[in-house]
Amino acid sequence: EAIADALLREAREELGIEKFVPEFLLRYVFESERERELIHVYRTVYSGGILPTAELDGGRFWTLDEIREAMGKAVLTPNFEQEFLRIMD
Repeated sequence: EAIADALLREAREELGIEKFVPEFLLRYVFESERERELIHVYRTVYSGGILPTAELDGGRFWTLDEIREAMGKAVLTPNFEQEFLRIMD
């Protein structure tokens, strides 16, 4: 399955998001003591409803200030923090 196809499928299956145009931002390898994975980062603007499925353990929207405040406090995953720094700096 191509990355772009997987992105569209997962967004539909997990969030109920359809008919959006993803914009590729970057690709990198995330490495920690526990894992190594190839990450593809996309973004989009979407004005429709978001309906998380049971596949997700809840969720919420965060402001940029809330994310910055949580950085380094073991609230966010290490790979999220690394990715946030890559795209926001």
